[in-house]
Amino acid sequence: MMKRLVLALLIFSALLPALIITSSASRQSPIYDGDSLLSSDTQTIESALNSAKEATRVEFFVYIHSDGYASEYTMLSEFGVSDSDDVVLLEIELDHSIYYYELYTYGDAYSLISDSDADYILDTDEVYYNIKSGNLAEGILAFTSVTEEVLISARNAARISAIVWPIVIALISGGIAVTVVVVRYKKKLKSPSYPLSRYANMNLTYSNDAFLGSNVVRTRISSSSGRSGGRSGGSRGRR
Repeated sequence: MMKRLVLALLIFSALLPALIITSSASRQSPIYDGDSLLSSDTQTIESALNSAKEATRVEFFVYIHSDGYASEYTMLSEFGVSDSDDVVLLEIELDHSIYYYELYTYGDAYSLISDSDADYILDTDEVYYNIKSGNLAEGILAFTSVTEEVLISARNAARISAIVWPIVIALISGGIAVTVVVVRYKKKLKSPSYPLSRYANMNLTYSNDAFLGSNVVRTRISSSSGRSGGRSGGSRGRR
């Protein structure tokens, strides 16, 4: 029994690298071309998509088809990702000899690419005219390049904002605190002085001490944690 167990473990260990390679190979290509509409070699496009992924930490995919409507779930499932991942997806559809294309963003890509950025990407001449004329390879390369630039610029702006705003807030808070102290000090200097001797002789009529009591009411505030329902991401426009 022990020998069989050891043998099974050895076989599993030997097959594990092959299983990992096979699993990664299923997601290796970032392009789905169901109807072979790409006439040129896809290696250049795949290299550009993978390079953009390394530069932006966002996965780039292209879904090309001519069989009518394709749901977001279908497209994402084809690449083994979900709407909670950081994804940029370009859909290209051939419908009655006319090419249409659409941008989908999810995760960080959705928050980094604004609506105006999405319009800029989709309406860039190199993207629009190449895809509309059927020159898909050049259109996809232009789309990848422009989107990569937008994402990098947005990340740099967010990084700078994360550094600058805390400094600005700290300076403003410090300035307000100093101003309050200075104003109170000047006000104290201008306040009239009272003759303390006038109030020094006090006639006490009671021999016992009187204390002021206080009642403290404690109320438990319930706090709820967790994210609100719904997902962020999806279509950013069709052309």
